Amino acid sequence: MNIKKIDANNYQIKILKKIDINNIPYLKELTTNIIKKIKKNNKLRKDIVLNIYPSTYETIIILKDYYKLKNLSNITEVKINIHTDTIFLYQIE
Repeated sequence: MNIKKIDANNYQIKILKKIDINNIPYLKELTTNIIKKIKKNNKLRKDIVLNIYPSTYETIIILKDYYKLKNLSNITEVKINIHTDTIFLYQIE
């Protein structure tokens, strides 16, 4: 798993294998592991959106961290969007 910080509130996560998007317990475990790894070095807010782009060779996940004005609880809300019909273009130098 390769985590790259794009800007202050956006992260790009590359997983070098195809993940099973139909396995809900695996997706829960994967998202908690990603959030824990990012929280070790950076601060995440309470509202997170994950965009998952599965492919046959790798899976790319874009994490966007949004700011809520009032959040009195200590609960992180995660929304997962899975994009199944995606095409990746690779640039080779």
